[in-house]
Amino acid sequence: MKKSERHELMRQLVTDYQIETQEDFVLLLNQKGVLVTQATISRDIKELQLVKQNHNGRFYYTLPVVKPLGNKQKLHKMLQDSLIQNKQMDKLVALKTIPGSAPALGLLIEDIYDTQLFTLLTDDSKVLIICYTEESAKNLHDIFEQIRV
Repeated sequence: MKKSERHELMRQLVTDYQIETQEDFVLLLNQKGVLVTQATISRDIKELQLVKQNHNGRFYYTLPVVKPLGNKQKLHKMLQDSLIQNKQMDKLVALKTIPGSAPALGLLIEDIYDTQLFTLLTDDSKVLIICYTEESAKNLHDIFEQIRV
């Protein structure tokens, strides 16, 4: 069985059973015909980011709670991860990013700052923002620069 299939099975087991220990995982997987060691299960638990939660005084493995990021949080993360250069001139803001991230960055900026934008153009690694006013351009430049640093 491939690791990805075992991980999927472990996710299913966590939702179907109250699993307290790594040994419980080993037993359940063995019953399903998947022979694994406790060491393998330990690595899988880390990779799957399983957590133990208290339920009536007992602790059971559960899937991690993933909270979806809002657009402002996505923009913040994307700027930190991919912004290389941020320039402003008159009503223009030019962003240079790592290759491939500019289109997604442009969509987030349009969504969040739409009222300040005349238009926005992107290619693979650049975003050109044209604002209605020079003040809006300076404001966006400053916001992006604060996030980047």
